Amino acid sequence: MIENYKQIKIKSNSALCNSLRRIMIAEIQTFAIEYVSIIQNDSIIVDEMIAQRLGLIPIYTTDNTIKEIHYELNVSNISDNILDVYSSDIKFKYIINSNNEKIVRDNIKLHENIIITKLKKNQSINMNCIAIAGIGLIHSKWSPSCGTSYRDNEDGTFDLNIETTGVIEPTDLYLKSIDHLITKLNHLLM
Repeated sequence: MIENYKQIKIKSNSALCNSLRRIMIAEIQTFAIEYVSIIQNDSIIVDEMIAQRLGLIPIYTTDNTIKEIHYELNVSNISDNILDVYSSDIKFKYIINSNNEKIVRDNIKLHENIIITKLKKNQSINMNCIAIAGIGLIHSKWSPSCGTSYRDNEDGTFDLNIETTGVIEPTDLYLKSIDHLITKLNHLLM
């Protein structure tokens, strides 16, 4: 998986640091599973809880042309042992790009070792999922940052501590937040 923590020293003030922190948490676009069509769920966890758990699995992509990402989760337990169902059991199907074209590509990564549910013998789980883009301001599942803070070093510099959920590298998140802040400031000048 990708690096998810970085400390960046910047010469700035607390207002700029806080603006960047807030943008990282709430305004940078990422992908998360939003729509879940449940065909079968024999597990002990109710459908709504499974759908919520799926939405919180980090999805990593750098492709800006994606509109939707389609996945399938289809697991059955035929053994006598309890079977753990992990995010690695979710299979990528295809993407829909910004031109509404259906494309099969292998550059979309899910965090692989997140447990979704457990299945007893003769239990199955079968569902189709669609991930879409969103921002943390709408729902926290789209927030790329799980812990961003800053500390005043008393010498005119600040330590910006960036921890991500695994959907983006911390340095990329920092750079995107700067670009986003510049865009917002340019709108104020118009």
